Amino acid sequence: MGIDDKADAATDKVVGKVQEAVGNATGDTTLQAEGQANQAKGAAKQVADKVAEAGKKAGDAVHSALDADGDGKLDTSDFKAAGDKIADGAKKAGHAVHGLLDADGDGKLDADDFKAAGDKIADGAKKAADAVKGFFNKDK
Repeated sequence: MGIDDKADAATDKVVGKVQEAVGNATGDTTLQAEGQANQAKGAAKQVADKVAEAGKKAGDAVHSALDADGDGKLDTSDFKAAGDKIADGAKKAGHAVHGLLDADGDGKLDADDFKAAGDKIADGAKKAADAVKGFFNKDK
């Protein structure tokens, strides 16, 4: 929103206030309503301006985050660098999950590892259920 638009929004609010005040003083409900409408219109323009500014800041932040070489322009090397970061994160997550599931520590997942993981989950769920039951039955 440019300076003219900001002034227009402020004008709508001021004119609306005056209209409403005159309407209140004279008992003119139509003028009161017009004043309230103009105030709301001015406020809506100001909100729209703030949303637009936030959108621009968000766009600038995304652009900056993707601009790996810092030249202010996004080219294929910038997108490749972003993809490489995502892939690295996925690899790390995969290794972490594998480590959690590898119950016997042999570096390979077999049916026994998945059974052990299932047993841990079931045991955790039972403990959580018992804790909830204990919470609700502590006064009995």
